[in-house]
Amino acid sequence: FPESFSPVNFITVENGRGDPITGVGAANDRLLLFTSTSIHRLNTFPRTTDPGFGLGATFLEEVTKDHGCVAKRSIVNFGIGQPNNKAFYLSQRGPMMTDGYETYPLNEDLDWSSRIVNLGAMSGAVAINFPKYQQVWLFCPSASSATNDIAFVYHYHPNHLKKDPVGAWTGPL
Repeated sequence: FPESFSPVNFITVENGRGDPITGVGAANDRLLLFTSTSIHRLNTFPRTTDPGFGLGATFLEEVTKDHGCVAKRSIVNFGIGQPNNKAFYLSQRGPMMTDGYETYPLNEDLDWSSRIVNLGAMSGAVAINFPKYQQVWLFCPSASSATNDIAFVYHYHPNHLKKDPVGAWTGPL
């Protein structure tokens, strides 16, 4: 019931396709809003002291409109150099990362095909960051499963960089 709250509690994310928000994350101290087909970065929040509750002052920018996030539990923060300056997420194209300004595909050295993973059941995929080991583990369904039964390990330690800023993978496990 949005009409029962002050407009300061709402920020409209328009992508022209009517896609709902599939996840929220952060990178470089910016809030990222993911839909299934786009990513938006919120640079400033409205304040109650702003004219019109700050809705005109809210600064929402589109990061990309050619892909988004398909699994809300796949969004995790991690850092290369600075803690939590990147966001890992799973798109319809496979694993990706963003710094809030640019997006980078992370599946160039993976066999990310229907032979290995069940692309139709990716909405249940889960990613976990292990900062001590500088790894993100992505748990997803194998080709013959609807539940998360395999894992891929993304290594983001600077010694594992394949092509700056993209790290290496291990898997499937």
